[in-house]
Amino acid sequence: MSELLALYNQLRGHEDITFIALKGKSNADSTFTIHATYAQLIETFKPVPFDAKSPLFIQRETQVSRINNLVNYLPNEHASLPATGAIVEKFNAKHLSGDFYEITIKANSFRYFFDGQARLGSISKHIEKHKDARDNTLVIMLFESLGTKLDNQRFADWNCASTRPNQSIVMAMDSRMTINSYTKEIVNSIPALCNRIDYMKASVTNSGTSDKIWSLNQFKSFVQNVTGATPKTAEKLFGDDKNKAKWVGFIAKFFDMLCTHPQIGNALNPNTPASTTRNNTIIGTSVFLKSIGLTGRIVSAFLQSKMEVKADWSFIEGLKSIDFSKDNPEWMGRCMNFRGGFEDKKFNHMAVAQYLLSAMNIPLPEELIYMEEQVLMQKAAQLKSKREQSQKEAQTELLLDVDQEVKAA
Repeated sequence: MSELLALYNQLRGHEDITFIALKGKSNADSTFTIHATYAQLIETFKPVPFDAKSPLFIQRETQVSRINNLVNYLPNEHASLPATGAIVEKFNAKHLSGDFYEITIKANSFRYFFDGQARLGSISKHIEKHKDARDNTLVIMLFESLGTKLDNQRFADWNCASTRPNQSIVMAMDSRMTINSYTKEIVNSIPALCNRIDYMKASVTNSGTSDKIWSLNQFKSFVQNVTGATPKTAEKLFGDDKNKAKWVGFIAKFFDMLCTHPQIGNALNPNTPASTTRNNTIIGTSVFLKSIGLTGRIVSAFLQSKMEVKADWSFIEGLKSIDFSKDNPEWMGRCMNFRGGFEDKKFNHMAVAQYLLSAMNIPLPEELIYMEEQVLMQKAAQLKSKREQSQKEAQTELLLDVDQEVKAA
């Protein structure tokens, strides 16, 4: 109890503060919603101290990265923060009119955010550099304390019951980040992709019903691989209209050339069921998309090095020798394991890209020159695992047969 009191004592104020509030009802509880200016916010609330060694928790530890991300976000012209929730030990409520009340939080009352710690930390940092932001407001729903157990339950209810949107949905709705806007622009500019990219799901690789091949989030990874951009460098790279148009043009042409391969062309044909592509080939996977992104970056560099007025894409004929069927043994050790499962790491992207580039007789960059040796080692390891698995299964089957014979006897 003394430890809890010591914690609460750190969360009390220095003087009374008054707000105009809108009263609401949440089942058995009354709530009071206020708009606090950023200046009032940091005067009224303090970050909850966190001690990982203590069994007492009324808030989780706030990640510095979350605060820093919000600090970078807040200067945006239309930045908007969601409402927060706060526990207050006690407050006086004076009725004004209708559902409006004058709320006074006494100085000796503890108060803290059960939801919104990172917002509090970021606002504190933000107004240090942006004095004009002190009059911006944040919506806070106040709950009178009902004891630690029920107060903590509010944290659980607010943070555990909600569903976080997947990255494809976030990208579809977000136009502030350049990489998101640019990815959507590319998809919309290439007819073959328009009907094959899912804006709502994080992945459609294992879907049995979706008519899409890849998700928007997966296609963003392709764009990053083919251009070499990161979410941060994209701001500068695609801020240049000439550079932006160059990559849109290259990616459109690249997909046109990829579609000359019968399997890829068939996969992107809107008349081909997406399930056919997913069931029979590696094309409808994230690892394939990221791999052709890396392949495209090297193809782009190769074409630029030739400095031709009209690019010669005849090398793409070499791609037609490749079988993208799942049962092609070339994929084991590159992007598939011996069980037939896909592996989607940087090594896999490089291993597949090396295979595609070699088929097209495009000079390999240094990072891919020795990739084939690593693939052979990976294949050997996979074959060994497959052999050991088969032996284990055979031994298990033998033991079961012996057991059955003993029981029969």
